[in-house]
Amino acid sequence: MATNNGGDFPEDLIREILLKLPVKALLRFKCVCKNWYTLIKNPCFIREHLNFSKNNS
Repeated sequence: MATNNGGDFPEDLIREILLKLPVKALLRFKCVCKNWYTLIKNPCFIREHLNFSKNNS
């Protein structure tokens, strides 16, 4: 299970939510906190987001 990192929700839940958002929203949400910035800029997350977007558009 992913760590909480001081927030109210587990990191894996945040990841699943962010994967479903449009790119424009992700660009805004990079500013929410350092953890979100790090996650959104991660090449693995970017690849996963692209694959999710392709399969669900």
